[in-house]
Amino acid sequence: VSQSRYAQGCLPVGVTKRHIGNKFMVTLSYKGVNRNLGDYNTSEEAFLVYKKHKEDLAKLLAVENKHLLLEKEYEALYNYEVDFYD
Repeated sequence: VSQSRYAQGCLPVGVTKRHIGNKFMVTLSYKGVNRNLGDYNTSEEAFLVYKKHKEDLAKLLAVENKHLLLEKEYEALYNYEVDFYD
């Protein structure tokens, strides 16, 4: 278990627990800017939002940079899937 995973506890990647309100917050960073993607009732619900946004972003980056990538790299980025504990 990595240090960041230990600090995060048992929450999925991209999800933090709010201290007030018992909600789970989703944050996604892109080009140095953090975006709050909302608060959710369960960590699983929050993770699914994070997963969708992160995978959509990977597809966008693959398409935008296809001319710079080898076909194998393009396919890997385009087909990237976020795992619960990435």
